[in-house]
Amino acid sequence: MRRILLLLLVGLLLCGCAPMAEESDHRKQDFLAAESRSPEELALLAKKTVLLDAGHGFEDPGCEYPDNGIIERELNLLLTQKIASALRAHGVTVILTHNGESFPGREDLDSLASEKGYDLTAYLHALISAYSGREGDALENTVTAFGQGVNGDGVYDTFERAYYANLQGGDLFVSVHINASGTNAYAVGSDLFVCGDTPHGEASSALMASMKASLCYAFPARRVGAREDGWDNAFVVTKYTDMPAILVEAGFASNDEDAKLLTDPAWQDAFAVAVAEGIEMYLLGY
Repeated sequence: MRRILLLLLVGLLLCGCAPMAEESDHRKQDFLAAESRSPEELALLAKKTVLLDAGHGFEDPGCEYPDNGIIERELNLLLTQKIASALRAHGVTVILTHNGESFPGREDLDSLASEKGYDLTAYLHALISAYSGREGDALENTVTAFGQGVNGDGVYDTFERAYYANLQGGDLFVSVHINASGTNAYAVGSDLFVCGDTPHGEASSALMASMKASLCYAFPARRVGAREDGWDNAFVVTKYTDMPAILVEAGFASNDEDAKLLTDPAWQDAFAVAVAEGIEMYLLGY
């Protein structure tokens, strides 16, 4: 019996999901076990706005594994739409960075910025100088590189998505992706990434903790990685968005077992609900 318990404990540690008593407090556990939201919780959620970003898309397919039935841009959009539905069912306002059919171009973004009095250059100077450690030419080059990233060339890249999110405003930002490994066919599980070097770094880490707790609760035998990056290593959408932000890798398209889950509608639904519950748990302060 002791050997069985030891094996179970080792399995939990390997999958990155500690037992709920260790992973979060009893309030989080009770929240995840609840079958419905209270009227008070629903009233609070109705005041919240979430930005959801389906990674890649349009001319950028992301990772492609046709043998496993996965084109990342298509699956990202599907998962994002399912997460949006789960959040909207509880009254959360959801804004998608794109709908898979069209996206705002540079002129659209600059026009909206003008209407709102949003000064992108001033925002970038303040953010980058405070959190990247860059000064002088290095600072100016980084600001210029962001501007070149929002280039209106027909590709909706991460710079434009961050710019759009900041113009919309919201309580948090979530970018949804599918992972892949060209060297390790055994790489499996979900991964979460945030940037600690932003004005919202602490809040982003709290969001990541809630998301991990929810994913571990929904999939206790599955590995869930969580990483807080510094400025230099962080993803564009986790460090330039002016709100708590997280990038979610649902699973590995390069792994056959993960691919079976990623393409299973029932698993997709369960994953979307788990992500939505992690978001709601953070928004409600658990």
